[in-house]
Amino acid sequence: MPGSTHTLAELVARRRYLLERLLVACGKQGELVGAGDTTELLKLLGAKQTLIDGLRETEQLLDPFRGEDPATRHWASQQARATCAADAEQCSRLLAAVRQLEEKHGRQMAERRDVIADQLQTIHRGHQVATAYQPHAVPGAGVAKPAIAPTTPVATNLDLSTH
Repeated sequence: MPGSTHTLAELVARRRYLLERLLVACGKQGELVGAGDTTELLKLLGAKQTLIDGLRETEQLLDPFRGEDPATRHWASQQARATCAADAEQCSRLLAAVRQLEEKHGRQMAERRDVIADQLQTIHRGHQVATAYQPHAVPGAGVAKPAIAPTTPVATNLDLSTH
C-alpha cells in the first residue's frame, strides 16, 4: 500500500532536520578533537549517536516510499511537492558534508592517537632505561652527603666583630 505524500514530506523534513543537527555536531567534534577535550568529545559522540539512531529510524520509515513510482504520487499541491523535493536535495548535500567532515575528523583523531602512542612509547623506553640500571646502582650513590659530619659540634656563639 503506497504511503501518503504528506507522510513522505514529513519524513523528508525530519531527515533534513536531523542531518542539519548532525552537521553542526560534526563541526563541534572537529573543535573538540583539535582542543584535545576528551570529556566533551565523548559527550558529543553520545549526542551524535542519538541523531544517527533517529536517522536510521527515519530511513526505515522512508523505505516503503523508495519502491514507489514518484510520478504516481498525488500531492496536495505543487508547492508541497516542490518543498519536499527541495528538502530531499538539501538532505543529499547535508549528507555529503557530514561524510566529508567525518572522514576529516577520523584522520585527525588517528593522527592524535599516533602522537599520543609515540609519547607513551618514549616514556616507556625511558622507564626501561632507568630500571635497567637499578640492579647495578651503588647503594647511597646520588645521595648528597653533608659537608659536616653530624657528630661535629656546631658553634652557636661566634664573635665575628673586628677590633
